Amino acid sequence: MSTQLSKRYAQALYEVLPPQTLQSAVSEFKQATAVLQDPQIREVFFHPRTPMNQKAQLVKLMDLSPILENFFLLTIEKSRDRLLPSMLDEFEKLVLAAHKTTTAQVLSAVPLQPQTVERIKSQLERMSGKTVVLESTVDPNMGGGLIIKMDGYVIDGSVNSSLQLLKKELLETNQ
Repeated sequence: MSTQLSKRYAQALYEVLPPQTLQSAVSEFKQATAVLQDPQIREVFFHPRTPMNQKAQLVKLMDLSPILENFFLLTIEKSRDRLLPSMLDEFEKLVLAAHKTTTAQVLSAVPLQPQTVERIKSQLERMSGKTVVLESTVDPNMGGGLIIKMDGYVIDGSVNSSLQLLKKELLETNQ
């Protein structure tokens, strides 16, 4: 339910904004959401007992563009402000799609070399036909390999995944 609401609000914001302001609106939305994610602000802003007028005052202090400010105020009025981070995600997806761009998350056990990142990026662009913005994160606990997430698909080439698959195959052949 919340995903559908986030998509509807994001679509409404997308349709209201002039096309030339979409990129700057994403940046502004990200900055405003980052402010709200600050632990001290988050504790007060998202608390169920914080009055709407106090939340609205905080939004007005952020000095947002008129459309984005009204959007935030509407989410507060409709008690949907908890969905702002997911609304941002959905809004960013719409803007990226309009520019034939997508994001891909790459998880690796060690930091990737720039040429490796570029090779992965170009492969993903060739596969998707879109411009790819790569977000790389490191998790030493994954053992090795890569996990790539893009457009709802997961390419799991991690060592942990390979070991789990091997274990499953060995157990099936022993039965």
